[in-house]
Amino acid sequence: MGSKAILRDAARILDRDQRNIISRWTQRVVKTEAVRSRQDLHLQEVLGAIPLLLTALAGWLRKGDFDEPLNPPEDVRLKARTHAEIRLEHGFHLADVLADFQLLRGEIWRAVCVELYEMHSNPDDILFLGQQLNYALDGVLAATAEACCELSRRKGRAGW
Repeated sequence: MGSKAILRDAARILDRDQRNIISRWTQRVVKTEAVRSRQDLHLQEVLGAIPLLLTALAGWLRKGDFDEPLNPPEDVRLKARTHAEIRLEHGFHLADVLADFQLLRGEIWRAVCVELYEMHSNPDDILFLGQQLNYALDGVLAATAEACCELSRRKGRAGW
């Protein structure tokens, strides 16, 4: 099993580079058809809860509490659900919200990979980080789907 030190290092990088991660994510997400076709969205509506989610993910990595890796802590789930609800209330589909998180996953990996490969040469550490970070983000996807289903039930819709 890998070292929890790599999780703390990844959290530090996410905290330090949060603005750049969000900036790159925003540049990518505004090029998606779902956002590009919505000229009425303001920057805050495009961002949704992504900045808060990134902070919560860094906190979770820092704590290294992965007893239930596919069940992120409540603050991470809440931020993911909030982002999903914002998107869904603006008429986006579940697939669009999931694409937001795919792009975020890519930007997170972009931010941490090079630096962590230089700091942690042990392949087990890199694998451990990959597993934990992917579990965390998969938990975000699960929370997103859950939010979509709940919102759909409240609005009496069959689906998104």
